[in-house]
Amino acid sequence: MTIQEAIKKAIEGGYKSPNIIGTELGYFNGIFLDPQFWQCLGKAMEWGYKDIVDPSDHFSQEEWIDKWHDLIDHLAEGGTAEDYFKQLKV
Repeated sequence: MTIQEAIKKAIEGGYKSPNIIGTELGYFNGIFLDPQFWQCLGKAMEWGYKDIVDPSDHFSQEEWIDKWHDLIDHLAEGGTAEDYFKQLKV
């Protein structure tokens, strides 16, 4: 998916933010650090829960949290937001 498709999906999932500027979805600022963006994107994409098992605990975590952290890791490793969103399926 493109960044613009991800933003549209998040809006479909209920995302409202002053960080989206103008009538074209091409203008945005800082929304990828906003947990509400990821929650709404997850809702629109029908992401569920992921079981997490480690030696000390077993718990479920919403999948949007993993996607959000994956993006942050991807950016920290020198990747771009465009490349990250390309690998997400619409």
